[in-house]
Order: sequence, then structure tokens, then C-alpha cells
Amino acid sequence: MAAIDPYTGVLGLRLAKHLLRRSTFNFTKSTVEQFAQLTADAAVDQLMIFPGYKYPEGPRDPNGDAWMTATPSLYDDYAVYTPFQARMAINGWINHELYQNPSAQGKLAVWLHTCFIASTTGQFENFEYWRLMFWATNSDLQTLATKVTRDRMMLRYLNNDQNRKNSPNENYAREFLELFTIRRGPQIAPGNYTNYTEEDIQAAAKVLTGFTGNNTSFANKDPETGLGRGHLVYNNHDTSDKIFSSAFGGQVISGAISDVDMERELDDFIAMVFGQLETARSFVRRAFQFFVSDEITPLAETDIIEPLALQLFNSGYDVK
Repeated sequence: MAAIDPYTGVLGLRLAKHLLRRSTFNFTKSTVEQFAQLTADAAVDQLMIFPGYKYPEGPRDPNGDAWMTATPSLYDDYAVYTPFQARMAINGWINHELYQNPSAQGKLAVWLHTCFIASTTGQFENFEYWRLMFWATNSDLQTLATKVTRDRMMLRYLNNDQNRKNSPNENYAREFLELFTIRRGPQIAPGNYTNYTEEDIQAAAKVLTGFTGNNTSFANKDPETGLGRGHLVYNNHDTSDKIFSSAFGGQVISGAISDVDMERELDDFIAMVFGQLETARSFVRRAFQFFVSDEITPLAETDIIEPLALQLFNSGYDVK
């Protein structure tokens, strides 16, 4: 496994520039010169010191008011901004935070966005989604998967706000498995993709019934992040036990008995998915393709992806 053996000695100018170009949006000639004197361990340790937001209050309007954080309930009062101007203000704040951050936090936030991609024309939902991506750089992928499932932009983007026990919508459940987490694997039979089956998608969709982002309340906050999240509507939830295929060891997730218990059911489902080593491999492959190379050779798969997947899995999916 020579490919992931630690690099010894100081980096020098060429490797310092290479590392900074791959890991941050913001570096200068003096930064390259500084990093050239560091060992690989010291350089990475420094890149993993996240300074936080440059403007934690969010964008300000022409009157100097931090309208997105100080008065979020009035975000759709276009006395100052048109909807287009509001979107541009928020996009400007996001880009400014990414490009002014000298650590690896900005690149990691964008990578997390590529793993759990979502989009909307709603200003506030976009603002809070990106704050969640920044927050998650100090957390772990399994926790992010739970929180992004409750994110209002994600719930609306992939139609889970339309997912009800009497009319299930499988869109988010399918993307969660196929694109966001464990991913397919080689198809071995109709409806069987090695890592999960069509029946698993149906069971996952049942777990997610009644999770809705279609609300205008700003009072429903995640206690850990302080960010808004969707509501749990128990009357729209499928309370049956959910039975998963042999890909997940035939696990049975018991149906929730209340709206609070819906959170437990979601946690059980996500823990089941992240309990598979293939989920760790999936994230490491995407990290490799984002930070290193589009092409994953057979040698990279065995000498880099596999050992790093084991590290990620054993760390509890710690992002750093």
C-alpha cells in the first residue's frame, strides 16, 4: 500500500503549490512559500484549522441590515431586494465565504455539496442549505445524511414533501441510495443492483413518508445546527415495519409510533446504510475524483480507495 504511505520531509515549493491548489480556493505566493517549509502532516493540520465564517451574519442589504439572519421571517418581503437580487446577494455571500477561507473548509463544503446535491429558487432554503454544508465540515457524513434529509431545500428538491403513506413518492429514497450514499454497484439481476434492490428503495420511501419541507415556519430549528428543518407529519407516515433485502442483512426497521419516533426510524435507516463498508468506499471514490483524479485505476482502487475506506468507516465517517 505504498500509495498512501506518509510523505516524509518538507514539501518544497512544487508539492506545496500542488497541495494548496487541490485543497483550498484561497492561497498566495507567500502561503506557498510558508507551506513549502512544512512537512505533509504539519501542512494538512494547518489546512484543517477552520476559521469559520468571515461574515457569520450573512449578506447585508443596502441599509446594512443582516436580513437573512436578523429578520428571517421577512426574507420574502422585497421592500429592498427583488427575488433576483436576493438570490444574487445570497450567492455572493456563499462565494465570498468559499473564496476568502484560507483553509480546506471551502473545498470540503463544495465536495459535500456534490455528494448531497440540491437546488432551489428559494433564497432562505439555499442560504441554510449552504450553512449546513459549512457546518458539516466539522462533523461526520452520517450525521450530515440525517440532517440533509430534514433540510427543507432537499425535501422540496427531490419531492419528499409529496411522499405520503397513501401515495408514496420514491424520488428522494432512490437518490439517497443511488447517488448520495451507498450507490448501485454492478447490476446482477432486474431490480438488484448488488448494494441494494428496488424493494429497498420502496422500503426506504416508506421510512421517509411524512417528512415534509413544504412549510413557511422558521421556528422549527435543528437543536444542534440552529438551522431550519422540515416538519414530521405522523398522519402521513407509513407506520408498518420496513423490511430490507439481504443486501442489508434482511434488517427490519420497526414503524414509528409517533412523530418523535419518526426521527428514531430515520436514524435506524441511515445507520443501516452507513453500516455498510460499501458506503465508505463510495464516499472515498468521490473524494478521490474531486480532489485527485477523475480516473480511478485498478491500482488506485486497491492501494488507495480500499484502505482509506476502512479508515473512514472506522472513524465514524469523520469528514476531516
